[in-house]
Amino acid sequence: MNNFFSQIKSLFNGDSQKEVAPVSSSTTTPMNEPTNLNVKKVRLIVEGRVQGVGFRYTTKQVADRIGVYGIVRNENDGSVYIEVNGDPKKVDDFIEEIRHSPSPSGKVDHVTLEEDASIEERVKFSITN
Repeated sequence: MNNFFSQIKSLFNGDSQKEVAPVSSSTTTPMNEPTNLNVKKVRLIVEGRVQGVGFRYTTKQVADRIGVYGIVRNENDGSVYIEVNGDPKKVDDFIEEIRHSPSPSGKVDHVTLEEDASIEERVKFSITN
């Protein structure tokens, strides 16, 4: 510790001969890397007029615009299944838009939501069928 203080003191005294060791890059996290500390993961089942009306396509457009990630697919029972992950505020904004049907021809009658930490964390939004 005394060595550290002597290096600092020599810098303030104008002694430029001594070098201070840089902070190891292995101890820092780059600004552009996700930290995954604050990710919300939600599963949605959307019912109504949501198949054959461009619902999956417009859902992907909404996800890309807001900046959330996940999947959307049609189910055999006529509903649409969505998994979404991302910043909690962005996920909430996404859900609100889905409740009002992103497709002009669609109509959402009911949305079932389930927050589930075990949902796979994705880095893009995809239509899976």
